[in-house]
Amino acid sequence: MKLDAKQSEYFNTIKPVYYFYRRQAVKIFFKIVDSIGFYFFTPGLRIVKPVAKILLVNLGGAGDLIISEPLLSALADFSGGKVDLLCAPHREDVLLDHPSLGKIWNCRPSWLEGKKKFLGSLPGLWRLSWVLRREKYSLAVDVKGDPLVILLLWFLGIKKIIGFSNGGLGFLLTHPFSQPDKQYRHKIDLVLTVALSENFENYNRPPHLSVAAGFSIPLQESSRARVAVHLGASVQARRWPLENWVELLSALSGKYDIVIIGESKDADDLFSAAPELCQKCYNLSGRTWRETAQIIKQSAVFIGANSGPAHLAAALGRPVISIFSAANDPLVWAPPGADVLVADPVCANCELIYCSHQSCLRTITPPMVISHLTEMENLKK
Repeated sequence: MKLDAKQSEYFNTIKPVYYFYRRQAVKIFFKIVDSIGFYFFTPGLRIVKPVAKILLVNLGGAGDLIISEPLLSALADFSGGKVDLLCAPHREDVLLDHPSLGKIWNCRPSWLEGKKKFLGSLPGLWRLSWVLRREKYSLAVDVKGDPLVILLLWFLGIKKIIGFSNGGLGFLLTHPFSQPDKQYRHKIDLVLTVALSENFENYNRPPHLSVAAGFSIPLQESSRARVAVHLGASVQARRWPLENWVELLSALSGKYDIVIIGESKDADDLFSAAPELCQKCYNLSGRTWRETAQIIKQSAVFIGANSGPAHLAAALGRPVISIFSAANDPLVWAPPGADVLVADPVCANCELIYCSHQSCLRTITPPMVISHLTEMENLKK
């Protein structure tokens, strides 16, 4: 895969160019540990075939799994078979039975949820480690750079481990890379294939998923365009205010068939705030990922926040209007090809989970969304 000048800045060194922690004390700690570890570290040579068994580790959200689809496909092509996946419970369903998927292992990253949950997860993590050891993987690829995941893979005794070093302990990887910034995340994941001996230019593309037949939307035929709407997001800082959704859907319901997808609670909150929308919108929330994919695929456009369903819609080839929180960089995390609505406040890229004012999202108004939807319609004519 070809690297541009910006990417090469990060790949000329195995040590992290930056650490992705917000706390300065944590950065200093890992800088000290890594300075010692990398002093004794010898990087591995490029990996050549045959590679019998590959384990891909992605403990992020559903959107993260979709983003890493090109990497999954490239690894499967390199091994000549399926790739096993270690992910958070039930997140694998978002990949819609991807043909490159082999065995699925689940692990909840409890260390991100506080000391108590981390200690409580240790017995399960220990049991999982011994199960994975028996699989005798010849190669592991980690896309997140979490030091505890790196430590787990090292403990498993896997001879070749590829991953990013920006979380610390990168010297335990046989093939560490410093993670770039200002690149679409699926391209960032793909740079891990630089450790492999083959050229993966064909996989330098946006994520792509397909749905199988077997589920149809239980709606009456209509001459109006169908709009799939996802009200929620995994964290509060990415959620567009409920009153904005009420105003938007009230305006759109006279022209479009509105289909609500996502968590049932989000739909319940909407209809509690605006009972009149119960008769104007189709509530198909609470469905499985496979059913949600079918709903999105049969819709003319998707509207939602920076979330898993937005990435799913883009991977299915649907037009996407993304109401994007400035908490994350859209140049990295926005669904490829999406029409992104994002403000640029002084607090941009804050990476907050909770925001008391949500000024960036409140700057994006319902009329702005309607304007973008109208522009998309005009482009089709």
